[in-house]
Amino acid sequence: MTTYALIPGTGGDEWEWHLLTREIEARRHEVLPAKLPAGDDRAGWSEYADAVAEAIGDRRASHSPHTGRGAPRPGPRSSHRPRCRRSRR
Repeated sequence: MTTYALIPGTGGDEWEWHLLTREIEARRHEVLPAKLPAGDDRAGWSEYADAVAEAIGDRRASHSPHTGRGAPRPGPRSSHRPRCRRSRR
């Protein structure tokens, strides 16, 4: 079983992944959709990365980031750094 952390775009809503989540779970994999603090105007990349780290917790996860209006999404980082590996396409 593989665990996938699905990171939404700058809208911050994990709903963006709802169709893909169903497909992944139907194949008996785990999905960890992240909810980003998009409603907080003070939130920056660090707060977004912390939200992703919180969604992942201490699990190993392959993360799949959505774009942030064309900006590349950095990997999660926080004081508790989860073990992640990037999906290869």
